[in-house]
Amino acid sequence: MDKAVERQILRDAMRRKRAQDDDAFLFNNIILDELSKIISQHDVIAAYMPMLGEADPAQAIALAQEAGKVIVLPRTDRRTKTLQFHRHDAADPLETGAYGIKQPRVTAAIAIPDLLLAPLIAFDRRGNRLGQGGGYYDRALAALPDAVTIGIGWDWQEIADIPVEPWDRRLDFIATPTQWLTA
Repeated sequence: MDKAVERQILRDAMRRKRAQDDDAFLFNNIILDELSKIISQHDVIAAYMPMLGEADPAQAIALAQEAGKVIVLPRTDRRTKTLQFHRHDAADPLETGAYGIKQPRVTAAIAIPDLLLAPLIAFDRRGNRLGQGGGYYDRALAALPDAVTIGIGWDWQEIADIPVEPWDRRLDFIATPTQWLTA
């Protein structure tokens, strides 16, 4: 089977499963400790606003805010198919951008993250992630080769083997409510 077809079938299956899951996304204390250690080693933390049932990184964002870190969120540019990271403070308003994603205003300062929290549809234990399919995070990760990456997902999103394409970049870590995986 063609990898692109296999990846789309996997995306569709995980989206159906995610639509049935209405549990709150909460890390256990062990995972929070691991996140806190990694966050303490970085200055600019890229997070995201969850969409379509993605795992919510709110607890990780709160840890970063408590540690006085700079938080940035992506703005999606559909024309260039890229993400640009803009500073976001908790009191700053967000606007609805491409694909209905909440994002900072274009006037918010741009900052380069050294730690990136990435949403995912599925992951494997080798650190491979399957995203929404637009390649936005693949391009962002390629543009930030020195950034540490943590995929944020549900335990049930783990699968044995993600079909990998040449442009895919492995995550350094994966955090689920009950697992901290080092890739």
